[in-house]
Amino acid sequence: MIPTGTIGDIIWHRIIEEERPEFEIGFLLPDATPAAIAPHRAWMEPNFLEPKTGKLIMATQSYVLRTPHHTILVDSCVGN
Repeated sequence: MIPTGTIGDIIWHRIIEEERPEFEIGFLLPDATPAAIAPHRAWMEPNFLEPKTGKLIMATQSYVLRTPHHTILVDSCVGN
């Protein structure tokens, strides 16, 4: 199921193209040594850090915003 939420009278939908373990954590966060990560693993795993590989879980996604008068696609074209 696509996560959905509201902000006032705006309904948002997250459109996931891909979500999977991508990079070793040091690739994006060079100061993230095993010792620095250890106190945070409890909240990072399994949604943000894959326990088995230690890779960051990254998403390529867009958002659809529905207002009472408009439907808006937000796609930053960044990907991972």
